[in-house]
Amino acid sequence: MYARHIVSTLIVGSFWALSGPVAAQSGGEHATLSFSTANVSREHHYQVDARVRPLLFWIRKSNVGDGRITWRIGPGGSVGYELLVGTDPARTPRRINRWGYLREESAPQGGIVFGIMSQSDEQSVEEADKNTGGSGDAVHSFKALRQQVTGPEARVTISNVRVDKDLTYANLDALLDAVPDAPSQSKTVPIAAWTSPGFLAATATLIEEGRTAAAATRSVKSVRVYPYNGQLYELHLQGTERIDRFSREARTFGPAIRGKFRVVNLKTRNETPFTVVYGVDGELTGVPLFISFRPRWWLEVECVLSDPPASAVATR
Repeated sequence: MYARHIVSTLIVGSFWALSGPVAAQSGGEHATLSFSTANVSREHHYQVDARVRPLLFWIRKSNVGDGRITWRIGPGGSVGYELLVGTDPARTPRRINRWGYLREESAPQGGIVFGIMSQSDEQSVEEADKNTGGSGDAVHSFKALRQQVTGPEARVTISNVRVDKDLTYANLDALLDAVPDAPSQSKTVPIAAWTSPGFLAATATLIEEGRTAAAATRSVKSVRVYPYNGQLYELHLQGTERIDRFSREARTFGPAIRGKFRVVNLKTRNETPFTVVYGVDGELTGVPLFISFRPRWWLEVECVLSDPPASAVATR
């Protein structure tokens, strides 16, 4: 009976924990977004698994969805990152559909963040089960966030997107088309000049620092601050561990680094730990091989690389 609990808040809960809850702000106009990182430099796909602990023991559910991470480059030294992850209704109990998309760009003149996700506020196994029963509602709700970081401020625009189809992550483009017409509210907040533009950019920076430190056979601890939804968060790299040969579910990769992270909301002091194992050799350098995070005390989400490059050592 708990299979449906495993996936009910799988994706949205994870976005909520790592990036903060999306809440409507007041006043202002829409932030102007203009992504220039059109060229894809690399892209990898992931299988999404999950574990839930309703009582004392963990219960595992494999292959409930898919993920995709994309790296982009643009003119003037701009770099971009994309994360798309969600459940597949065809592979989940009760055809549960939870997903989210996050895109960021960093450039010398500032940064841009755009995110959109299904709405879900479950805080327990019981609430998750209740929300998977199906309400028959013909209107489906999503929250979209647009954030532009320039100089000493971040301008945030929140949109309430409502569509008459139960769109999945395979329908991302159709959902993006509905965002400009959605009602929105905006807010501008002050930030420090050294703040990272978003969660993905901060993570990429700390992954590179961990890789450099591991090459020098030492562990590293570091912190980056990033804004989201009018609040500031700290991303901590708590330590790194060198792995000579990383293996996961009968698949073996080359050398890797296990980085232990945690996100801290500087207002509420809520913390979310997560782990990233990433490659350090050849085409897998800096590429996450395995991601594990626990957005709720009873829920753990895992993403495993499902399409390693041909040059990687991979066996089944």
